[in-house]
Amino acid sequence: MANAQVVDRATEGPRVDTPVVSIIVATYNRLHLLRETIDSVRAQTFTEWELIIADDGSTDGTHIYLQQLAARDTRIRPLFMEHVGSMTAMRTAGIRAMKGTWIALLDSDDLWVPEKLAVQLGELDKHPECRWSYTGYHHIDQSRLTVPGRTPALPRPVSGWIVEHLIMFAVAPAPPTLLMRRSLFDEVGGFDQMLHVRSDYDLMLRLAVRSQALGITDDLVMAREHGTRTSSGLPVLTHLQENEVMFGRAWTNAPTRRLRTLCARQRAAQWVSMAGIHYREGRRTAAYRALLRAIHIAPTSPHTWRSVMGQATRQLGLRRYLAPQC
Repeated sequence: MANAQVVDRATEGPRVDTPVVSIIVATYNRLHLLRETIDSVRAQTFTEWELIIADDGSTDGTHIYLQQLAARDTRIRPLFMEHVGSMTAMRTAGIRAMKGTWIALLDSDDLWVPEKLAVQLGELDKHPECRWSYTGYHHIDQSRLTVPGRTPALPRPVSGWIVEHLIMFAVAPAPPTLLMRRSLFDEVGGFDQMLHVRSDYDLMLRLAVRSQALGITDDLVMAREHGTRTSSGLPVLTHLQENEVMFGRAWTNAPTRRLRTLCARQRAAQWVSMAGIHYREGRRTAAYRALLRAIHIAPTSPHTWRSVMGQATRQLGLRRYLAPQC
């Protein structure tokens, strides 16, 4: 990774030498949205934070803006990096430079309500058995209007040992809702640098094995919907491939047989979905191999067999592989 250039901080503005929370923002050419994101941090009612913004070589004026902002508010610490095109790498660089006890993630296009940190920290103080927390959120458009139909479909946060909920997607924490102890992040090994789409969910699965979670049902985050979201332009196949890697790791770390069974079923489901994509794009041999891989991973799962047979039936080109030979 390229070396980061850290801006020297001026003495003007509020100063927090020992922040409680380190807020990590990764950004690239999003100045028009980043301004609002930073404003939502500076509006927090809890003020003992530092904001580390890892800029992935932006060319849209972000560099100058952040330098000027850091001169006015010494809690803001930009890291100027050479462009590598990886949010995971930027987040990792920010965490390496942090000073706080707690880590909060925030995407450079999303917003927090003013009480976000205060509510989470207050509730976590009541529940010391929980070393990480997440909250509800809702989707907004570029005009900050709620996107119709999206929020009611989101699963609501739950507390406790939620690893099974995560495996089955019964909860789906958004990264900007997370607040976790730095010590817990280090214990589980941090982000997987090889994952570009699912590194955050992979991290949450490992957090959930190690510690109970505190789920706060209030919508304390606004996730912005727009066409340039980091994951919006990536192929579905990439998501499925990284899901398979993620559930493979979760299978390895799962503390019970039931959880390992659920992880295997989810891994197989990713291969079944990949088979469908391969077939639609004309890669019939790859589709056939993907279905065989699903069966190999979860050979005793009726759910997997139903999925495989359903996919094979839809893909008429695969019937010749599955039909009995005379």
